[in-house]
Amino acid sequence: MLVVSGTVTVNEETVDAALAAIATLVAETVKEDGCGSYGFYQTPGQPNVFRVFEEWESVEKMNAHMASEH
Repeated sequence: MLVVSGTVTVNEETVDAALAAIATLVAETVKEDGCGSYGFYQTPGQPNVFRVFEEWESVEKMNAHMASEH
């Protein structure tokens, strides 16, 4: 199992667009082979900062995701 966590910060003016893109990204990614979990979470008090948490069966499965169009 591979666990990835990180932070993504977007411009305050683009939060709504980021939320729409994130919704699509998450919906597609959780369908991928090898994805145990995948989520973006808005930071309380900082709506333009997102915490990212991913679980993958293997590095190869994660790399396949990274090569996908979404």
